[in-house]
Amino acid sequence: MKKKIAAILAAAVLTTGFGSVAFAAITQQQAEDIVRSHYSDARIYYTKQDWEHGRRIYEVNFSTGRFFDSEMEIDAETGEIISVDLDYD
Repeated sequence: MKKKIAAILAAAVLTTGFGSVAFAAITQQQAEDIVRSHYSDARIYYTKQDWEHGRRIYEVNFSTGRFFDSEMEIDAETGEIISVDLDYD
């Protein structure tokens, strides 16, 4: 009985997106490629998956020759750019 309950809970976590397992329509590499398609000289420091306003996103942190410590948020399902924060300092 305990195994059956654990299996049901695991299935619920996977299908609702809660927990540490996250599935996305685009990959981390594709999210980083989206940044590079707009900023060809981007140096990507890190990329992480997160939730914002009820949707899964990639936060890609990068810099370029003109911008330092910048961030682009990309919808992890559609690849749509949600926001760009460019720091000129």
